[in-house]
Amino acid sequence: MKRALLAALAVFLFVLPHHRAHAAESENTVMTDTGPRFAWGSLFEKMHATYSGLLEGPRMDHLDGNLDGKGSFLQVKNYVNADYEVAPNWKAELNTEFRQYFRAEDPSRPGRPDFEMRDPSLGISRRNIVEAGAFTLSGRTRYGIPVSQNTRARVGKSFDTGKGSLYLQAVPAWRWRDGALSLTCPVEMYVNFAKAPTAAREQYSLKAKAQVAYQLAKSWAAKLEYSTGDVRHNARGQWSKLNDRELGHKVMAGAAFAPIKQIVLNPSLTWGREHWRLNQPEISLYASYNFL
Repeated sequence: MKRALLAALAVFLFVLPHHRAHAAESENTVMTDTGPRFAWGSLFEKMHATYSGLLEGPRMDHLDGNLDGKGSFLQVKNYVNADYEVAPNWKAELNTEFRQYFRAEDPSRPGRPDFEMRDPSLGISRRNIVEAGAFTLSGRTRYGIPVSQNTRARVGKSFDTGKGSLYLQAVPAWRWRDGALSLTCPVEMYVNFAKAPTAAREQYSLKAKAQVAYQLAKSWAAKLEYSTGDVRHNARGQWSKLNDRELGHKVMAGAAFAPIKQIVLNPSLTWGREHWRLNQPEISLYASYNFL
C-alpha cells in the first residue's frame, strides 16, 4: 500500500510540471473552429494544491519516541489540500489526511494499522472579512465527510463522528512594521454529529491560539505560540481540563524557513501537557510543498 502511494505520488509530481507547461502553451488555443477561446492558464492560476507533513513523537530526552519503555512511537500526519478561488478572497477547499505510525507492537491490539486514512473535508474560506488598519479578520468552515475506517470504528464511542463533523475557524490578526511583526489568534470549533449517541460522547471542542511571529530575514521567521489545546464538551455537560494529558494546553517555540517560494519548513519545540520541564520538550517538524 505504501509503495503504491509513493509510486503514484512520484508519477503525479513528474507529470504535473509537463501538464502545467502544456496548459500554458495552449492557453490561447481555439478549442473549436466556431467556439470561444478557453484560457486554461487563468483556470490554473486560481487553483492551488499543497502537500504538508507533520512529524511528531520525538522528545529531547527520548529522540526515538520511546517515552514509557514500551517501544518507540513516532507518527507522520500527511495532508493534501486543494483550493479554487471562486471569487476575490473566497476559496472552495478540499482536504484529505492520512497518518503513518512508527510504533512497537501492542499484543492487546493485534492487527492495529500503521497506515490510516482520515475523513476528507469540503469547505469554503474567506480572507479579509474585516480590514481595519493593521487588523484583519478571516474565516473558514469545513464539513468532514464520514467515509474512513477510523470513523466507522468510533461509532458508539465517546468520539463518534459517524454523521460527519463541522469545523469553524475565525482568524483575527494584526501586522506591524510592513508585516515583519504579526500576532495571529485563531479560534477553532469542532462540532461532532454522532451516529450512535452515548451519554459520554464528545459534542464539540474549542481551541484558541496566540502566535507571535517576527521576520528575521527574507527566508527566516521566529515564532512563539500558546495553545489551549482541545477543550472538549461532552453530552453530560462536562468540560475537559486545560492540563489534559493528551490534548491539553502547550507552548511552542520554533522557526519558519522558506528556501524557495513553494517550500516552507517549520521546526519547533513544544512544552505542554505532562512535559513542562525545560529539558523535555517535544520535537516536531512541519513541512509544506505547494505543487500547484
